[in-house]
Amino acid sequence: MDDEEIKAALMANSSVFLDSVPNSYSFSDGTGLIHWASMYNNLDVCHRLVKDPGIVNSVGGALDSSPLYYALYNSNYKVMKLLIENGADITYVNKSGMGLLHTCARFDDVLGMVLLLSYGADAGVEDFKGRTLRVYARGKRARNVERFLEANRVTDRYKIWMIEGISIGMHWGSFFLGKAWQVGVVAVFLIFWGRVARTRLPVYLNLFYSFYISYKVLGEDFEHTTHTLEYFFNLVCLFLTRPRFGPVGTYQEARELVSTMIEQDEYTMEHFCYTCLVRKAGGTKHCSICERCVLGFDHHCPCINKCVSKDSMKLFQRHLLSTLTVTMGVLLSGRTPDVSLELMSVAAFVVLVLVASASVKSPRPV
Repeated sequence: MDDEEIKAALMANSSVFLDSVPNSYSFSDGTGLIHWASMYNNLDVCHRLVKDPGIVNSVGGALDSSPLYYALYNSNYKVMKLLIENGADITYVNKSGMGLLHTCARFDDVLGMVLLLSYGADAGVEDFKGRTLRVYARGKRARNVERFLEANRVTDRYKIWMIEGISIGMHWGSFFLGKAWQVGVVAVFLIFWGRVARTRLPVYLNLFYSFYISYKVLGEDFEHTTHTLEYFFNLVCLFLTRPRFGPVGTYQEARELVSTMIEQDEYTMEHFCYTCLVRKAGGTKHCSICERCVLGFDHHCPCINKCVSKDSMKLFQRHLLSTLTVTMGVLLSGRTPDVSLELMSVAAFVVLVLVASASVKSPRPV
């Protein structure tokens, strides 16, 4: 049998042909039988070969790669687990200058990265150019790996405070400088909304306008007073509502779970949360802002800085209706011309949210 016939037999798992191939067989590029068995996810041959300790860490190919690299190229997690548990070196770096973790980032293989980290790989490793995993993943636009690394590091709180402080300063300045400045600030917020929504700025603005408008209209007449009190009642109830968060695991705890899920063929993005390092329970979805799994998750509301779930959806809808009622009442009264632009924006946004929530029966996963 030549090289191509052996590769075809490995792909087809043809034991009749493979039993006659010696463990020490070498391909023309210097790779061994275990390299291509790892590539083609042939567990039977891999189980046979790992009994020889010298084969597990053999290198071959143009980059002198180990079998663990070949298993990683095709995301063959069962083979990776087998090799690691039989002495495969997870710190080995081939001629490309990139270790296994950087290779995961190259292919955006976040599950492979979690598997390696759960078995003790160093998340602080750098490649031959001195690039960390986060820097390399950002350059490769590896979104899943980048999100995983971002969620599992200590956030630079001073940067968030700086963003919040600058944003509040811009808003207050526009409040006194007139409509043209207000339109400009709103445009900037919309452009950078993805970043702003992850701060507490929407909550601060929500509370500021709530108290400012209440001060303007409270006591004007019974109707305005009633709607305003109802609005604050729903708002306080939302602030006091706590979503049902799922647990958060550690790398040490994840090893046993990952091993079990691999054996059960459940180690997939649908069943495993790679940021919380836990199995996804039924009806649980991950919030990318809270960075926690939430039971019955619907969406994250930046204006209250909380996740809205199925349990709190009715309360949230009542809050939207009371917000719309107060906003329209204040606009029609003409008592707050200085914030009419903001009120019209809020009213339009609330209407869009209510229409969307009424037309979508089941929320999409995040």
